[in-house]
Amino acid sequence: MTDRDKNMIDRQRRRARRSIEATREALGRLAPPPNAEERRRAITRAINDLRPKPDADINFAVMLIEQLLDQRRHAIEVPSARPAEGAEQLRGLAEALRTARTITQRLNPLAREEINQVKTRHNLKWQYSFILPGEFSGLLDEYYPSIIEVAEEAASQLDRAKVGGRPKGRNRYLSALAALLAALFETLTGAPPSLSKHQGKFSDFVAAIFVAGEIYEPEKNTPKSKSVSTASSLHYAAVGAKLHEESKGAKPPEISWVIRLE
Repeated sequence: MTDRDKNMIDRQRRRARRSIEATREALGRLAPPPNAEERRRAITRAINDLRPKPDADINFAVMLIEQLLDQRRHAIEVPSARPAEGAEQLRGLAEALRTARTITQRLNPLAREEINQVKTRHNLKWQYSFILPGEFSGLLDEYYPSIIEVAEEAASQLDRAKVGGRPKGRNRYLSALAALLAALFETLTGAPPSLSKHQGKFSDFVAAIFVAGEIYEPEKNTPKSKSVSTASSLHYAAVGAKLHEESKGAKPPEISWVIRLE
C-alpha cells in the first residue's frame, strides 16, 4: 500500500468518525434494535468472508455499518417522481384551465353579481372581478400565455420518457449505505469494488449486509419475504461502487435523509 493510499484511508476514517460523533448524541437516546447482537455477528461474518487484510480494522468497519443500519429506521424517503403521474397531472391541469375558461365566459349575471358580493363581504381584492365574460381568460393570456398548450406538450414529453422504461430513481438511504460498503470493501481488502452489474464478491457482501440489516425489499422497504432479491443487491452494489468511484479525491456528499427523533 502506498503512502497516498494510507493517507486517503486515514482521511476517510477521520471523516467517518466525525460523522459518527455528530449523530451519536441523537442516536444514543434511541434503543438499539432487539436483534443487535445477532446483527453484529452477521456483519462480522460478512466482513470475514471477504478475507480482509491482516491489518484491517474489522471492529471499526462493523461499527460504521451498524451506525448506518440504525439510521434506516429514521430515514424519511421521498418517492421518485414518475413520468406517468406527471403527464396525468399536466393533462388534468390543462383540462381544468380549459374548463375554467369556458365556465367563466358563460357565467350568467346573477352568478357574477353574487360572487362579487361574497368577495366584498370578505374584504378581498382581486385583479379581476368576473364582471366581464373574458376577464379570467385575459388573466391567463396576460400572465400565463399558452399555458394550456404548454401543459399538454409537456405531458407528451413525459409520455415519451415513459417509453424508455422505469425512471432511474434510487433510494437515497440505500445508495448511501451501498457507497459506505464500497468504501469499506476497498479499505478492508485493498481492492476496489467491481463496477460490474454481475454477481461477484462485492455484491455478495452487499446482499449479506442487507440480510443482516433486515432490508428485504429495498425499493418498498417492507419485509415481504425473508430474502434479498438478487436484482436489488446487484443494483445497489453497482450504485455503491459507482458513487464510491466518483467520490475519490472529492468531498464526500452530505447524507440527504432526515433523522426523526421519537
